[in-house]
Amino acid sequence: MNISANWAFIVCFNTVFSLMFAFDFMKGVPGALGIIFGIASFIFMYVKLDEFLLKTKRKAWRKALLLSAVTMGVISLYPLIPMISGAAALEITGSIFNLPSSGSLHTNFIHIFSTTIFAGLILSTVVFIFTLLLRVLFYIKPNLVKTGDGND
Repeated sequence: MNISANWAFIVCFNTVFSLMFAFDFMKGVPGALGIIFGIASFIFMYVKLDEFLLKTKRKAWRKALLLSAVTMGVISLYPLIPMISGAAALEITGSIFNLPSSGSLHTNFIHIFSTTIFAGLILSTVVFIFTLLLRVLFYIKPNLVKTGDGND
């Protein structure tokens, strides 16, 4: 599987619960497109980051990032984390665009896209923290980074 397909799967896996909640929360094609473009933005970002890590031969960072993103996906199946990030993102978007309460439906593309981006940034911050913790662990225990491909 190539890098783009890997990250498309990982990012979409990370959004399973959030998508169920988001599509139920808002209605309409512009809102759905806002979510889709928001998710595509994160796929693009993670693909570019992974390509950079590969190009610069930062194997431990790459492994930590992949493990963190997959771990976040598993953790996100527990609804509390996506709900908190989604609620925070709704509040942030609501304050930026001076929208009524976060409980109201927003079908505008830019509002939903922005909410998706903010929720993704919150969740990506958690992934970044996991990545840093794993990177420290890989520094302490370098044998955990070995991939078995002969290029360790």
